[in-house]
Amino acid sequence: MLSKYNIEFVLVRLMGEPWKHCSSTNDTIQKTLGCFLSCRQKTNRVEALLKDIDAIEQGQTTDVVADCESVYVNIYKTHTEFYDIYSDIDFGKPDFIMPTADFRVVLAEWKEFLSTSAAKKLPVLHSVWV
Repeated sequence: MLSKYNIEFVLVRLMGEPWKHCSSTNDTIQKTLGCFLSCRQKTNRVEALLKDIDAIEQGQTTDVVADCESVYVNIYKTHTEFYDIYSDIDFGKPDFIMPTADFRVVLAEWKEFLSTSAAKKLPVLHSVWV
């Protein structure tokens, strides 16, 4: 699923500390999905989103709103909308949309990556877009 969206999970050095990061060669995906995932460094935060998606699929709610420093996300049953809050484009239109089923898979893979010890050999970037 990661290759479908041109993303990879890597370990970067941020202020001298290891940081798990979602990187993309696609600028829009980097500024939306990439930033959103990179803000979630704890597996319990990812697990909460997965449970929210379960609630949507079971009809307990119609949508879930999530955000981080620079990204606003609306999760619906069929699709998930990402808004780059610093974008100069119309804020009423999402900057990036993906099927919620795909978002669920990416979240599960991110959760698994977060569970990987930083001491293990992980792909490393020496600089990071922030």
